[in-house]
Amino acid sequence: MPSSPYLLFSQQPALEPDVFALVQQARTFFKAELSCFARHFGGNGTDSWGRLGVRLQFRDDAQPVSFQLRVRWATAGDQAEAEQAELRGKAAGMATLARRCRVVWELDPAEHSERQLLLLCALLASVWLGPILPPDKSTLFGVRGARERAA
Repeated sequence: MPSSPYLLFSQQPALEPDVFALVQQARTFFKAELSCFARHFGGNGTDSWGRLGVRLQFRDDAQPVSFQLRVRWATAGDQAEAEQAELRGKAAGMATLARRCRVVWELDPAEHSERQLLLLCALLASVWLGPILPPDKSTLFGVRGARERAA
């Protein structure tokens, strides 16, 4: 049975990300190099979707790590999950932040270390300005929470 993905809420107005902002943020605040590959976006209106591959090389890691992300418009179900996670994790205000986000990115945890996943989540959340919902849906957290969990 596949595990649930991390959900990364995004305040970006479109499904296609600002790749330049991600690259700059990686270099400036995460001591990492980020590159994108396998960009594919399609559909119309609420049926729009996308996939993005990113390669992330942290200066203190020997090898770069590749991730596949999926993007779609946020749903009422996503918002309900965020509200429940906020209550469970006592993450006051994070569901309100999630409600401002029209876009949701999914990141599967398979084949990656928890540290790598959380550092990527922190990087993405620092640009997309939305909370992170982990696979266990126990809470919502932001950039600082992701970095603390990665440490």
